[in-house]
Amino acid sequence: MLSVATKTKKDNNSTKGIFPLKSVRITGMSMYPKLLSGEQVFVMRTAIKDLEKGDIILVRRHDPFRYVVHRLRNIKYTERGLTVITRGDASDADDPAVKEDDVVGRVIGVWREDRMVWLKELEEMSYPVYINDDSEEDPDKIRRRNLSNEPAIDGMKVLDLRKFKPKDVKNLSTVTNIQTVLLNTENEQAWKDGWREKIGKTVTVPVGLTVFTGQVDISGPLLRSLEDRLQVLVVGQMFMGGVTPEDIDNKVDYVMLNGHAFIDNKETAAALKKKLRVGKEQSYYLVIMPSVHVRWLGKGFLDQDILKSWESRRSLVVVGPLHVSYDTTSELIEQKIDVFFCSSKVICPPHCKEILDEKRAVVWRS
Repeated sequence: MLSVATKTKKDNNSTKGIFPLKSVRITGMSMYPKLLSGEQVFVMRTAIKDLEKGDIILVRRHDPFRYVVHRLRNIKYTERGLTVITRGDASDADDPAVKEDDVVGRVIGVWREDRMVWLKELEEMSYPVYINDDSEEDPDKIRRRNLSNEPAIDGMKVLDLRKFKPKDVKNLSTVTNIQTVLLNTENEQAWKDGWREKIGKTVTVPVGLTVFTGQVDISGPLLRSLEDRLQVLVVGQMFMGGVTPEDIDNKVDYVMLNGHAFIDNKETAAALKKKLRVGKEQSYYLVIMPSVHVRWLGKGFLDQDILKSWESRRSLVVVGPLHVSYDTTSELIEQKIDVFFCSSKVICPPHCKEILDEKRAVVWRS
């Protein structure tokens, strides 16, 4: 079931309004391969009379209550009114029918690879094919090779090869589009001998080092409870809350950081900075950010409905790009956002740029 993983206000099917557009983040794989878990889709409020069979739509369900993005299969007339039948592309059975009032709208696009991919373009997509710019190979031949069982790896955030023997690393025929590769001291040279392209960083990990990939939260009580001093590599984001400079001095031996560390005070950040080990291909960001904050991992979308739903001022962390809708006012940002950080580009209307710049968190970087 491809469900919406965000809170959404009660809607009706009215198409009134200057900007009747919603953005929602989805979870699950029932719409694979068109939509992927974790992606952000954009939904245009649409009257049921304007929907067509085959449209991808957002509907409400009540048992249990949740929002679901599936493809429209049929609209039936019953004694109780119109009912709508949907099904996920990867499912083999129709969903339970929903009422006309439970249809929120039609999906018009998805945020993918730092841009909006419109539905028409999405429906025309097939398997991804890597083609070298100077290659004269037939695309179908390349597609068959990419779908074969050759030991090729493409498109990963972290590729962990620490437990691979040198000969196994050397036998990887193609490795492309990897953000970070983890190696050991024995297979480091074997990695350099292979065909690699579009590799972000390679990190040789010392023996015995603890490795965290993705996001890790380390609190003061957790750090103080450790028996051994911490020796760690973080590839991604590390969030520290309630950690004192004394905790860093007493419990942290060293940290190799490829990414961002979020600390709630400058004194602890300064203590952590002294513990960092930075290699030639490594880069880090130390961000001063309140430990209580809203955290968006991946592509974020901010509009006035989201801000108005916040009952109090909040700090915001966006690990990825952020798109701010044109109807968002600078006054609302001033009222609702305390401290702001975005790890990538911010796409926003001119009237919001200045106030967002004023809200940006203090950042120390390599």
